Amino acid sequence: MELENISVRELAKITKLSPTSIQELKSGKKDNPTFLSLLKIVEALGGAIVFKKGNKELVHVP
Repeated sequence: MELENISVRELAKITKLSPTSIQELKSGKKDNPTFLSLLKIVEALGGAIVFKKGNKELVHVP
């Protein structure tokens, strides 16, 4: 996974998820990560998760 120039191993180390889990998500073999796993990956890539209802932002994580 070279998104944001981070390899699978680097992303696994940052998120404390296994390289296998990261690779399975990347390849589509695994397609239902837990919210916590997803949050760790999003944060490691410099993103955020935003929940909205219509145009109103309800929760912004982080």
